[in-house]
Amino acid sequence: AGRYDDDTTSPVVTLKEGISGSWINNRKATIVFPEGIEVMDVNDAKTVKNATGVSYTIDENEVEIQATSNGKDKLELNLEFELSVSPEFTGDITATLTGSAVGDDQEVVVGTAAAPVTVDADVNELMIDYRNTTASDIVLTEADAGVLEKGKTVSLYIDGIKFDGTPSVEVESGDMKIENIKIVDGCLR
Repeated sequence: AGRYDDDTTSPVVTLKEGISGSWINNRKATIVFPEGIEVMDVNDAKTVKNATGVSYTIDENEVEIQATSNGKDKLELNLEFELSVSPEFTGDITATLTGSAVGDDQEVVVGTAAAPVTVDADVNELMIDYRNTTASDIVLTEADAGVLEKGKTVSLYIDGIKFDGTPSVEVESGDMKIENIKIVDGCLR
């Protein structure tokens, strides 16, 4: 979520007529993705079969499809979607096919968005207006190796709390290196 990863493949959705000529010309279908998913592009190069014309209109998380069947053979569209996933969106990415061209709505899960980093901490009581109060450990965990990139800065800010000195920071597992730890404007960097 919130990050372009060139190792990730774009989802491909295949639409097929069950009976040739059942996709009535000039009727539209819409593929709707969840809020937090934006469709950047649709690619159908060399994957449209038995259609005399196909057009797409993209509006954020919806793609309207208008296709003209050749009327003799079963229409088939293999649509590759380039998606942008909001940093706040995690979970299954479901494509819902709806509209007058298809009858009953149909759903398919085309991918899963995972948070690149998770943050965990135990809750403990801190004494207000006391210095040197020990807080619980805060653990950052990468979803996949390399999410926290080499040469990049990670900042940690806790609303209403200021660090009294530089906290100890360590790598519990993996081969990440942490360097130049400092407090800047209340943020641990």
